[in-house]
Amino acid sequence: MTQKKSLKRRVRARMAETGERYTEAREAVVGTRPEGRDAIVLKVNKVSARVRLVGEEGEVTFRTRDHWRLVPGHVAEVEITKRWTHRGASYASGRVRRTRIDVDALGLEPLPVEDSGEYAVGELSDAYYEPEDEREPIPPRPRRAVEMHAIVWEGRRAFERNDLDDCPVSDAAKLKDGGDLVGARKLLNEVLHDDLRCIDAHAHLGNLEFDLSAERALVHYELGIRIGARMLRGHEDAMLLWADIHNRPYHRCLYGYGLCL
Repeated sequence: MTQKKSLKRRVRARMAETGERYTEAREAVVGTRPEGRDAIVLKVNKVSARVRLVGEEGEVTFRTRDHWRLVPGHVAEVEITKRWTHRGASYASGRVRRTRIDVDALGLEPLPVEDSGEYAVGELSDAYYEPEDEREPIPPRPRRAVEMHAIVWEGRRAFERNDLDDCPVSDAAKLKDGGDLVGARKLLNEVLHDDLRCIDAHAHLGNLEFDLSAERALVHYELGIRIGARMLRGHEDAMLLWADIHNRPYHRCLYGYGLCL
């Protein structure tokens, strides 16, 4: 009995430390738990997720009751209990231990940005709040503006087709407005399966979740922000004008993220 109580105390201590469920914590303490693997989440379906296991080539359909915890772009630590192949496709089943946002781990090549020229912008200072007749003039400071890549806005498949009428993210927005949330979510996941760098798809997935769960919506917005920020490394002082249409997905993620706080 004493040994059982001691085991329970150790299990509950691990639960408090890691946030794991009782079964997961017990397996870790006893030592019967399978080894965890990092997986890049590419898209999420009704009962599974399409993932790429770190260190392996190709994709795997991961079936888990924890699929609701996953979003495209997540790095998930998964516990695989079974693997099999059917008609040439790879499958696995198991559970999700934890998720995190780690854009560098996704292995995405940053998309290039385009120079939009220089703009003279007046700098704000405390003088702005002084009476107008006492203000000293604020000299404008030229700042460079950049525009993000088209894939950020329309996705890779639409970009490669070069068809202005083919924009699945816009189609998903129309489905949402028409009340087909399931169809909209499925289409946006397909866009991200093609390329996780479509920031507008992250933004619209956040919009789908916003009325239901600000906490889940925030994850989508944060992924879009972090993927975009990685593209903007070296351009931190540049402006992203709303007038440049390919910048709007990044602005949408920033705006949505702020609303969730």
